Amino acid sequence: MANIEAIIGKEEGLHRLLIKIGQKAFVVGNPQSVPNSVSRTHCSLSVDYSDDTARQVKKIRIQNMKSENTTYVDGQEIESKIINESSQVQLGSDRYIVALKQVIDGMRKFLPPPPQEEHPIDHLEKIWNCYHETKLNLQKKQHSLGLWARIPMFFSMGAGVLTAVVPNEYKPYLVVLTALSLIIMIWGFVQQKNFVFSEEMDKLENWFQDNYICPNPECHHFIGNVPFKILKTNPGCVFCKCKYKSKK
Repeated sequence: MANIEAIIGKEEGLHRLLIKIGQKAFVVGNPQSVPNSVSRTHCSLSVDYSDDTARQVKKIRIQNMKSENTTYVDGQEIESKIINESSQVQLGSDRYIVALKQVIDGMRKFLPPPPQEEHPIDHLEKIWNCYHETKLNLQKKQHSLGLWARIPMFFSMGAGVLTAVVPNEYKPYLVVLTALSLIIMIWGFVQQKNFVFSEEMDKLENWFQDNYICPNPECHHFIGNVPFKILKTNPGCVFCKCKYKSKK
């Protein structure tokens, strides 16, 4: 847990509530709002916050600092007490009410940044390679089907030209050539009907976007079309700010 301690008292001059944290400080309330029964070093407040980015309050202790001071929690005078965010804290004989939540939120701003979580990303290399190779194979298949679709046209053109020049005894071979072009055309039609490039690419992209994601379970944002060899050189996720960890 992250702990921060503050001294609470009356600001000199403007008489606002002054919260001092080491050499730094902030004020709460309007000028002249804090009565003279509140001293400049009236009480101390120690707050434990969680180590994660939420910085949730885990424990609060308030302590009266001088015997001549009076500090109250929920109507009872105390010297030292564990309290919570809903407790009512009053200072001095005038029972000045401390805006406790505002004080705690202000103290939170003085905490150092929480340690960044590290998450392994080596498993993403396999996902990237699978995506990249499948994409190349789909493009090759589309190109190949395009070439096969042109073959019947060349066969038909060749048969038409040869019909005019070859002797009659060779013309049965031209029939075979024409039949072969017809078979190839039918095969190409079936293949193209069963393979729609745009649909296959949509399936691949959806799979890739569902799996090439930030390893932080609280994030899981799609990393983007970033090759793994570049990804592993990046410091971390641009969304949740977690650090990437790679052994490669």
